[in-house]
Amino acid sequence: MTQLEISNELWNQLETLRQRFDTPTQAEFLAFSLNAAQTRYWLAVGAIVTSADREILMVGNDYGGDELVWNLPGGAVDPGEDLLQAVRRELHEETGLAALEIGPLAWIVQAIRPHDVPFIIGFVFEITTWDGEVSVANEIEHGDVQQARFMPFAEALECMIPGNRAAFRDWLATHQNGPRLYFVTPEDTREITP
Repeated sequence: MTQLEISNELWNQLETLRQRFDTPTQAEFLAFSLNAAQTRYWLAVGAIVTSADREILMVGNDYGGDELVWNLPGGAVDPGEDLLQAVRRELHEETGLAALEIGPLAWIVQAIRPHDVPFIIGFVFEITTWDGEVSVANEIEHGDVQQARFMPFAEALECMIPGNRAAFRDWLATHQNGPRLYFVTPEDTREITP
């Protein structure tokens, strides 16, 4: 069984959501959110890296289609890895950037994939301080990312995968108003509210 370590700061952020859902304890809320006791869930992380010019870092993935699929930098949490380690690793692997300081949890996405692919629970964090130059050299050799670049928020909203698009739109409108929880199906994305 994989052990998931949660920092005090993340527990505090989860407490905000726990109170909205009136779950008795943080642990019960986290168990409810992850439902990780069954192997049908993949844990994933995403990174919000913004510039002073109202741009956000996006990665273009080549999944074998005609066009790149754009999303936030991120990916699966490795066994034994905590969420913050995973977001640091994924950001570096996909973009060459080092996350020096990870800010608050922005949102959680629970996504149902088509064709019996396991569900995904994605934790998206704000990266408040980072260093380095954007590069996909490592990822081109070992992964799906073919491009990484900063793009204006409006452009990112247009091309971002649907599973994160609604959450990103809400994040822009109510920035730093606490984390939100979303449920994504192939047909629709909706915020889960108590």
